[in-house]
Amino acid sequence: MLGATIAEFLQCRLATGCIDTGASAKTGCRAEALMETNAKSLVDHWTWAANKGVMNPNTAAGLRAACTQILAVVGEGWEDTDVATLDVENLLIRFQNLRKKDFGPQTLSAYKRRFRNAVASYLKYLQDPGAWKPDTHEKPAASQRKERSLKRPSTTTAVSAGTGANTVGPGEVEYPFPLRPGVMARLILPSNLTQQDVNRLAAFMAMLVVGVDGQQPARGNSDEQ
Repeated sequence: MLGATIAEFLQCRLATGCIDTGASAKTGCRAEALMETNAKSLVDHWTWAANKGVMNPNTAAGLRAACTQILAVVGEGWEDTDVATLDVENLLIRFQNLRKKDFGPQTLSAYKRRFRNAVASYLKYLQDPGAWKPDTHEKPAASQRKERSLKRPSTTTAVSAGTGANTVGPGEVEYPFPLRPGVMARLILPSNLTQQDVNRLAAFMAMLVVGVDGQQPARGNSDEQ
């Protein structure tokens, strides 16, 4: 069941464009598509920006994830939403009310901040594509970085303290995933995840399922090996 749940989550991100499959780089109508103010063009813009090297892939992926998560509360047909006339603050209130049980306060704040930046930056792009420069680079506040490190398992915290490196490396994106009530999983995946990758991840997760009593299924007597 765990593998199936993770697979559905990843399939959803593939379908909404939150994970880049490389297909956007092959289209020949990119310039025309970007001149549209619908929500789908807003999401696709950040895939294009990352693929063209216009901005950091991790930053672009974070903006794309925020857009897809927040615009999803619009409901069916959210892709056709006109972002030029969108009441951003009203939508953010709806997002917080509907998804506050799925995300922690800091994650909600990060999504809202990134969505505001994404919409504003994209509308600037539409006004003058040739002069557009992304101004959406952001770093978590020191208090947020400290609190995040305290919430990580002790082994991860020890490695981070020893190396001083961020656990999310270049070309990777962290996705919070509400596993069950009170339990939040965090998936760190490559930004160019493919369908084959999703299938392999689902199969791998299925092997991690624990028994009914919370113990790993028996793997046989070690004396027999």
